[in-house]
Amino acid sequence: MTDLPRIIFIDIDGVLLSSRAWRSPANANAREFRSAWRWPEAQDAAVFDAEAVAWLNRMCSDVGAQVVLISSWRMSFGMDATAKKLVAQGVERRHLHAVPCAPFYRLTGTKLHHASDWAIGADLPWRDLSTGGSWFMVLDDEPIRGMRNQVQPDPEFGIAERDYWAAMTVLGAAGSR
Repeated sequence: MTDLPRIIFIDIDGVLLSSRAWRSPANANAREFRSAWRWPEAQDAAVFDAEAVAWLNRMCSDVGAQVVLISSWRMSFGMDATAKKLVAQGVERRHLHAVPCAPFYRLTGTKLHHASDWAIGADLPWRDLSTGGSWFMVLDDEPIRGMRNQVQPDPEFGIAERDYWAAMTVLGAAGSR
């Protein structure tokens, strides 16, 4: 395995769906559904932060990375629906991996377990997730115990310029201005 793909494992809440986007008028219906405990409807109505999505697309374009979801949305909204939601919200389809969602059949597992299971299925060096490697990174606003190469966006803004540059460093790329 000399030519490893570059993978960005990503969460949604606080990363693509920032707090500022959640509070915006565009998410009024989503907030209403959530307050009524209607999670799938809330997720369907949610409008992501356009700036965060733009930074993700730029990251992927600049390093040739593909996105794999480790968000809890996979369980509450469904894997296919979550992948389609990313595209509907502006994530370029070409940036989604052919298997865009990590499995969650280990319901008691952590995001590290889910990403490891995905890497095993993709025949990638899954142990790197704990020890480091330049083929992957993680974008999650909350720390994931035992996971290396994590960039933590500020949940108020989601992915921003500082996260872009941190990602370029983690993935061993110079980036572009």
